[in-house]
Amino acid sequence: MKKILILTSILSILFSCKENRSAYYPSKDYFEKNNSSLIEISNKVKSIEELENILVENSNLSKVSYLNYKGKFKIALFINSNGLIKERNIVSVAKDSIVSEEGKFHFSQINNVLEKHLLNNGRSPYYSSSPDKAVVQIIPSNDLESFYETINKLIESFENFKTTNTNKKANTLNVFYDLSKGYDNFIKPPKPKE
Repeated sequence: MKKILILTSILSILFSCKENRSAYYPSKDYFEKNNSSLIEISNKVKSIEELENILVENSNLSKVSYLNYKGKFKIALFINSNGLIKERNIVSVAKDSIVSEEGKFHFSQINNVLEKHLLNNGRSPYYSSSPDKAVVQIIPSNDLESFYETINKLIESFENFKTTNTNKKANTLNVFYDLSKGYDNFIKPPKPKE
C-alpha cells in the first residue's frame, strides 16, 4: 500500500510539473541565447494597429517582440515584410484559412498542414525544405480578438503535433507576423469538408 501511495505521489508531481512548464516558440534555446534582444509585448495592447506599431518599433531597434501568452507560452513574433524566405518554407494562417504552396485550406485542416510542413524535409516542393526553415506566418485580421484566436488555434495544434512527433528538429515553431498583407487581401478559404 505504501508503494502505491509513493508511486501515485511521484506521478502526480511529475504530471503537475509538466503542466506548469512554459512552452517557447521557436524554442527555449532561442530565448536563452537572445534574451538581451527580446522585448515582451504588454498584455495591455488594445488593437491590431497598436500591436503592429510595437512590432515595427522593436524591429527598428533590432529587437524581437514576444508574447507571453496565457502566462505559459512565450512566442517570438518575427516580422515578415517580404524578406528573403523561400515561399515553400512559409505556411500562412489567418482566422479561418491556411495557404501553402500546395493550395488553400480551411483552418480545420491545420493539424494536417502543420505536420506536412514541419516533417517535409524537402520531399514535396509545396512545403518546407527543412524543419528549422519552416515558418508559420500569421496574416493579421482587423481585430485583436481574431489574432489571439488564431494564436490559440496554432498553439493548440502545434502542442498536439509535438506529443506524437519523434523528430526533435521539428519541435520548434517559427512564427512570423506579416505586415505586408491584411486579412482583407488574403485569399478566402474553401468551405470545410464534411
